[in-house]
Amino acid sequence: MLNRLKMMFGSSGSFLVVHAPFAGKFIKLENIEDEIFKSGTLGPGFAILPNEGESVLRSPIGGEVMLLSDMSHAVMIRTLGQVDLLVHLGIGTVKLHGKYMKPLIKNGDFIKVGDPLLEFDQEKIKAAGYSMITPIVSPSRGIYTRYEIKENLDQVMSLDEIMYLMKNDD
Repeated sequence: MLNRLKMMFGSSGSFLVVHAPFAGKFIKLENIEDEIFKSGTLGPGFAILPNEGESVLRSPIGGEVMLLSDMSHAVMIRTLGQVDLLVHLGIGTVKLHGKYMKPLIKNGDFIKVGDPLLEFDQEKIKAAGYSMITPIVSPSRGIYTRYEIKENLDQVMSLDEIMYLMKNDD
């Protein structure tokens, strides 16, 4: 039972896997336009530019929804291992005040990898002048002291393994 819960809601074992929230183009944080994410101030991570036709943001990890932004553009999830993961739909999309985004979860919900978090209208968001590049970062890595992002990524599928958070081998 405990192992099943760990798989559903975020492992507290020796590593944690962060998945792609939708299919698209993998982008290193250092290559995106937003300085806060680019600088690593919000922690290590990666970004995905969703493929055309993508309209659902899925949970890259299991855990508890700690914060669904009032503007519906960002979700913070906390795992059993006290890892916080921020998923930020698009760049500058806070200025849309939730327009073209529909939350499918609420604060306090427990979610598992792949659960739908938000529906969004990619075409309308882009037509309003916003980038769909979606950063996924870990501001707090909890019990995990190291991270690794898969190398040589280009196009990724929804729920592909992208980043690993690991404990030090003591």
